[in-house]
Amino acid sequence: MNKRLLSSLTAMIFLGIGGPSHAGASSPAEIRQTEVTAAKRITAVGWLTSRAKAASGEIGALRALVRSGGQPVRRVVKLKRKVAKGNWRTVQRKRTRPDGTVRVRLGTVRKVTKYRMWVRPTDRYRGRASRVLLVANSTSPSGENPYLPTTPTTPDNATDSSPDTERPNTPGRPGSAQPTSPSDRTAVCDSSAKHSILGRLDSGHLDEVSGVAASGRSSQRFWVHNDSGDSPSLYAISSSGALEQTTRIAGVTARDWEDIAFGPGPETGQPYLYIGDIGDNPRVRSSVTVHRLLEPALGLGSLTTADVDSIVLTYPDGPHNAETLLIDPWDGSLLIVTKTSAGVAQLYSTDYFGPGSHSRSLVHRGSVEVTETATAGDVSRDGSSVLIRGYSGLYGWQRTGNEPLWSALSRQACVMGSVNEVQGEAVGFLADDSGYLTISEKIDQPLNQFLFQ
Repeated sequence: MNKRLLSSLTAMIFLGIGGPSHAGASSPAEIRQTEVTAAKRITAVGWLTSRAKAASGEIGALRALVRSGGQPVRRVVKLKRKVAKGNWRTVQRKRTRPDGTVRVRLGTVRKVTKYRMWVRPTDRYRGRASRVLLVANSTSPSGENPYLPTTPTTPDNATDSSPDTERPNTPGRPGSAQPTSPSDRTAVCDSSAKHSILGRLDSGHLDEVSGVAASGRSSQRFWVHNDSGDSPSLYAISSSGALEQTTRIAGVTARDWEDIAFGPGPETGQPYLYIGDIGDNPRVRSSVTVHRLLEPALGLGSLTTADVDSIVLTYPDGPHNAETLLIDPWDGSLLIVTKTSAGVAQLYSTDYFGPGSHSRSLVHRGSVEVTETATAGDVSRDGSSVLIRGYSGLYGWQRTGNEPLWSALSRQACVMGSVNEVQGEAVGFLADDSGYLTISEKIDQPLNQFLFQ
């Protein structure tokens, strides 16, 4: 018999499809309980094709959807091991398909967060056993992952039994949930970081890069912008540093753009970029502005967009110079960190703002000790960690519970891995929170990548 056919038939029997039930099959109540556990981690759809995996039971407590004759049939793959770092065989995303499913390979779990998993590939399960599952991108308990261009669909007969940890919705505010447990979080302070140079900026025009944000549409692309003196434009660069696209934003000015951030917006499930026109070296501006736009499509070379929301912000105690803009992915709130030479920066915040133009007064939220001048910052995509950099160092904070960003920054920071840069003014988490990227001003600067270990 053809080995592939035998493998598929074995998997179908293991799942209870197309054959008699095997001894010890789970009752509906047991299956329901397993699904509750699985829903807290990741949702799997697809089918088994490997005898080795069917026999080992190492796939994990996944909520599985097995397609049979074109009709979805709900089954749960039972397992021997719990979801845990380093001791659980799971899958690695390979390629996203139009229906939201993803081609995968097997590996060992390296880190688990609410929205995604990182795995270390393993030789043992490569080749034949690599075609094990088609795994849908996991969603938050509220049903949406704000950092995916498209939201995977859930079959009509599949109900999410995960606990409701969604924050209360406020009109005009995106509803999202905080990580459910410490094991779900990007633990920046508990990780070392391995440094490598991805490439170098190859465009002479990118000579004052003061902000970087990983694309939500491509894991190999980043958005950057220049400091004051440039046109209101964003630039998409590849991981090698090549300039691939220029997006000009019509109807706004670039008085002193200092930071860029990724965050939620009016359309749930769509990636948005926030631009902080917050620089004020002479401290004379009566107000500063933050712009928000849907992340532009990639691969267009040159683009002009006028679809932008803006909020004009006024400090309650007079002008401040700032170069750090943080966006909270849990509730869409904004936090500005001022730039001072004393090592103690002031924090000012405002709530999420809806579509259109707005004006607000910022609220003072205390201070943060960074021991040097704060030149950029970022929040991890899962919302659990914060980075703030200076010219010579990088600092991290871990959030606890559902605390606001400014509360996390009131604690002492941990020192993160960094390298000496000419004039470092850009830092951003990678799109999968597996590390971060730093860039300096001046031409021909390296893209310094740090991966959590």
